[in-house]
Amino acid sequence: NTAGRILRRLAAVGVGADVVSGGELEVAAQSGMSPDRIVWSGVAKTDREIDRAITIGDRGILAIQAESIEEIDRIAARAKSANRVARVSVRINPGIEADTHAHIATGHDEAKFGIPIADADAAFDRLRASPAIEIVGASCHVGSQLTDTRDYGAAADQLASLVVSWRQRGARPTYIDFGGGFGIDYGTGCPVEPADFARLAREIAERHGLGD
Repeated sequence: NTAGRILRRLAAVGVGADVVSGGELEVAAQSGMSPDRIVWSGVAKTDREIDRAITIGDRGILAIQAESIEEIDRIAARAKSANRVARVSVRINPGIEADTHAHIATGHDEAKFGIPIADADAAFDRLRASPAIEIVGASCHVGSQLTDTRDYGAAADQLASLVVSWRQRGARPTYIDFGGGFGIDYGTGCPVEPADFARLAREIAERHGLGD
């Protein structure tokens, strides 16, 4: 969204942004959104973009969402060279093929997004090994235009279990992001609303002891 007037209105009431490019980061920041409310998702981040995410503001953005183990190493190297500590969240690929159009399903085994759930422990070890990285969260996103909550809930349950295991190993992630992809009724019917996803997210978090 590049509509400055809308973004400034959102920033004024404390809304943040999920960006996927350096340009989007600058638009969000120049609209008044605090770096502490910005996360960066998506593959193919350039070194220059990572540098900007690490150095903007006093502490950089809230989280660079690492999409691969290799990207964790790149972020650590860029943070070390800038004498900063990068706040990093890991995007997990839960291996779930959401019931949506194939081109907007992002959580299955063949998708390019995220670290496979089977490699999550290896990613955690890599994060903990670098003093230039602070683990702040974990995220997933199984797809867009979801018209029921089943696949969303299955992925969220996996992610919550993972965060619990990380806490047991001494990490203190401050947020968990179950993704979005809420369906829109384009005339074909959509039996669920965003509130249904929100209720399910709260139920899953509380069941895993993550209600705080």
